[in-house]
Amino acid sequence: GKYSREDELNCGGCGYDTCRDFARAMLAGKAELGMCVSYMRKLAQKKANGLIKSIPSAVVIVDKDLRVVECNANFARIAGEEAEQLWEAKPGLEGAELEKLVPFHRYFRDVLNGAAAVDRDLRLGRRILHATVFGIERGEYAGGVFQDVTAPWVRKDRVVAQARKVITKNLAVVQKIAFLLGENAAETEATLSS
Repeated sequence: GKYSREDELNCGGCGYDTCRDFARAMLAGKAELGMCVSYMRKLAQKKANGLIKSIPSAVVIVDKDLRVVECNANFARIAGEEAEQLWEAKPGLEGAELEKLVPFHRYFRDVLNGAAAVDRDLRLGRRILHATVFGIERGEYAGGVFQDVTAPWVRKDRVVAQARKVITKNLAVVQKIAFLLGENAAETEATLSS
């Protein structure tokens, strides 16, 4: 990840005084690429950005000032036409004010101030969004994942999940009833036998 002198940080995070010393050690087989902290950080950031962009849900990460650090196109889509236009001009919407994009920004503020993660359904226009807002670094960064539960493909999955939940609960009740009936039958048999 070092292509010019400007890319050389000479931070010493790898254990060598300069990036050039580190490169020499790598060529000599005394160091490994993973020792370069700045390279590994950039690599992790690229992977995270790729993941955020490919997730079908709307995803946003904000800083303590509620400014967007990163978001995907799906988040811009749920935020509205104006946000979509901004996304076209500046993918990721870095620096955009969350308060101006969506009405549910307070959940991010609450999480940044130490509240527990938020997991709830929200109404946004004609859509219902399942929102999960969580802290990434306490007081510094928070993330949010939003799924439009009114979308046809989500509705099917949600109905299946809800049906499974109901079936599981009903099975537990049936098992309790069977246990009680069995216990009662055993007591009745013992009483009649005596």
